[in-house]
Amino acid sequence: MRNLDVVTVGVLFISLSLSIALAAAGAISWLIVPPLIISIMGVYGVAVSLIVFGGSIYHLGWSAVALILGVLWICNILYPELTLYLFALLIGFVGVLIIISALKEEKKTK
Repeated sequence: MRNLDVVTVGVLFISLSLSIALAAAGAISWLIVPPLIISIMGVYGVAVSLIVFGGSIYHLGWSAVALILGVLWICNILYPELTLYLFALLIGFVGVLIIISALKEEKKTK
């Protein structure tokens, strides 16, 4: 498990450097750097939860929340008029995660 921690820090530094390089080159706004880092780490977290943890709903859920928060934050920066819709999408996504978690837990107990 120790190696996974080191790899995670490496991915964090790569996402940080990639985001800063894109902003420095003018490809993205500096405002998009934090949500881009969160989105990249969310994608990494989803991949790790599926590969290493076998789709553990806990790891998958938190990684997916990080991913969707990052993506919705970017969408909010690019399209500020959609803020309420994006917030509603986030709440709906969390609701779906809660239902999946409950159904998976119920399946385990049977």
